[in-house]
Amino acid sequence: MARVRSVAEAAQRALLRPLPDRLGPLHIACSYLAAGKDACIGGDLYAAARTGSRTRLIIGDLRAST
Repeated sequence: MARVRSVAEAAQRALLRPLPDRLGPLHIACSYLAAGKDACIGGDLYAAARTGSRTRLIIGDLRAST
């Protein structure tokens, strides 16, 4: 289980790269807090990109149901 968690944490860090402070005319700030007290992983994602004269943001949250 520790090995799976380690791989998942590495994947999450690769996907949730730091956002720039500014992108075009937009000032950006973000904070990531995992839902579980000791968890460092979750089903969230965010990204920002400048395409031409537009700023594009993606924010997602995944919740698995049992």
